Amino acid sequence: MYLNKATTNTTSTLKPLVIVKTDIPARTVIAASQLELKDIPIQGYPQGGFSTIQNVVGSVALLNLSAGDLVVSSMVERPSPQSNGDGLLTGSTAALTVPNGKRAVAIPIGLVSGVGYAIRLGDHVCLGDNRY
Repeated sequence: MYLNKATTNTTSTLKPLVIVKTDIPARTVIAASQLELKDIPIQGYPQGGFSTIQNVVGSVALLNLSAGDLVVSSMVERPSPQSNGDGLLTGSTAALTVPNGKRAVAIPIGLVSGVGYAIRLGDHVCLGDNRY
């Protein structure tokens, strides 16, 4: 009886699911080249799954993702800037990309403190070292 049902040609609706194409280390920003789509039967579609690559690109991987892994919302931190009422944005994922043992500090730069705007984004500046 089971085999009779198994041989019955049933059509199932497929839905695209984002899966990992190449290994993605934890705490890194995910690029489109690291992802691909695979059609999955809608009956087995995971909760929190993404159906488009654009919804995942720019997110930060919260854990190591291996090739072939499916991507669900609990595995990534998506940037979602929200206002805290003071006009300042909160909800950045920048802290997740700071390497272990390092600190990120925001310093306002103006004409005087930026040495005539000679300091640019990405420059490394020593603010002091107390390891003497």
